[in-house]
Formats: sequence, C-alpha cells, structure tokens
Amino acid sequence: MYQYHQNNERKRILIFLDIDGTLITPAQKTNSNSLPRLIRELGKQGILFGLNSNRSIEDLQPLYRKFFLNGPIIAENGVYFIPAPKKKKHFLIPRPPKNVTAITRRMIREFIKHEKLKATIFIGDSTRFITSKKLHLIPIAVVANGYRCYTGSIHLFRYGKRDMRVTIKFEKFLQNYFRRNSLKLKTALTRAFSNVTFYPNGVGKGIALQRLKQYYPNFDFYMIGDDLGDLEVIPTVKALFAVANAQPEVKQRASYTATLPYTAGVVEILKHFAQTSLQMM
Repeated sequence: MYQYHQNNERKRILIFLDIDGTLITPAQKTNSNSLPRLIRELGKQGILFGLNSNRSIEDLQPLYRKFFLNGPIIAENGVYFIPAPKKKKHFLIPRPPKNVTAITRRMIREFIKHEKLKATIFIGDSTRFITSKKLHLIPIAVVANGYRCYTGSIHLFRYGKRDMRVTIKFEKFLQNYFRRNSLKLKTALTRAFSNVTFYPNGVGKGIALQRLKQYYPNFDFYMIGDDLGDLEVIPTVKALFAVANAQPEVKQRASYTATLPYTAGVVEILKHFAQTSLQMM
C-alpha cells in the first residue's frame, strides 16, 4: 500500500480543491493571481493541497503545476488518484472500469441522429476548443473531453453559448441509453457549467475521500467547492468551504462561504482558514 507520509500522532491537514466553478470560471480562466503564492506559503507550514475533480489527469496536471499544489490528485470523479504528477495511478474502486471512449463517440452520434441535429462533434482537448474563437462560428457543437478513459464530460453549444435545454435532453438520452445497454454508468448535470458528466456506479468525490483515508490516515481532510457533487464529501471532511458562486444547497451546508467567487473566493477561504483553524492548532 502506498504511504505518502510517515506516521505521527499529530493530525496533518490536506485541503482538496474542486476545479470547475471553484478554481476557474466557466470561461476556463482564473479571477485572481494571488492563489499560487498563498498555497506556497501555507505549504511551507506543512499543509497539503490536492485536487478532487471530474476531470482527467491530463487536464489536472497543468493546473496542479500552475497553483503549486503538493498533495494527491483525485481524477475522473474518484475512479483513481495519483500522489503527485507523473506518479502511478492508484484505483479507488475494486476493479478498474472499462474504457468508455468508444461509447462516448457512439452515444453522441446516436443522440444527434435521434434529435435530427446538424451538429459538429469535437472529441479531444475540450478546454482548448471551448476557449477558441471558432466555437462561436458553429451553429451546434457537441464537445467531449477526449482525455478521459473511464468517465465522460460532454458540453453542448449553440454559436458558442451553452445550450441548457439541449443539455437536459442529452442527459435523459444518456440515462435511457445506459438502461437499454445494461451499462453500469450514471449521469450528473453540472449546473455551473451546463454540461453532462457520466461515470461508473460506486464512485464519487465523497467515496474517493473515504477510500483515500487508508493512504492518508493521519490527515484531516478539508474541501473547497461549489457544485452539488461536492456535498458528497461532507461525511468525510472536517469542513466543506464554498466560494460565493456556489449553488445555494452548497452554501447552506458549508462551514464557511466566501464573499468572492471562483479563485478569489478560494484565496479568501484560505486566508480565513489560516487566521482561525491554524491559530487554534
């Protein structure tokens, strides 16, 4: 079993960060430049910072470096984690799930045919495509992350703007598709980014943290997030913090909610944490 740390009596701190809607805006940008420096300062005090995201490891590694993180990366909604970039994957489920890349392409094509849409399909570096100018020239674009192996993330755009109405239709289509084909997959609709994700049964951000405890038994876990999926971590973390743009349900259950959104809100939360929790230790 992989052990990141040496055993000691005092509990250490591991703060997990969500990505979409927390660290970055829907435009795939940050709204504060001070977070990397703050994370480095707190890292010198022994705090670990990790990621807990739906994204693939290929998407997460650049962000890990950008923010000077120093803890584990939980990827693809808790299917696996790596202790640091370029390290070996450790699956957090009993058996590695099947690769769903081919299924993603097939489902998109069937949905387009079912809805009689004249749509452009893009499967690859979805972040780069979403931020490109060409997206605004396409009447209907179905964009899927091509780096994922075990989960899916699909965005639907109409001339560069997210189409929530068609996205809701697509989620229902996926649910029926999974039932018809006896696939052990489930869907989630991300409100902040208006995209559909799908992943194997028995995984999730909260389940991932529970299973990660065996690798980090002497750590107190904390989480900073914004969307409904982040609520799953509450039984496992010492506290859940929310940025100002978080969904109302998340704000209601968060131990502390920032007054600022996105990256600036994360900075505010960490400063609050340093002034309160760290001083009491």
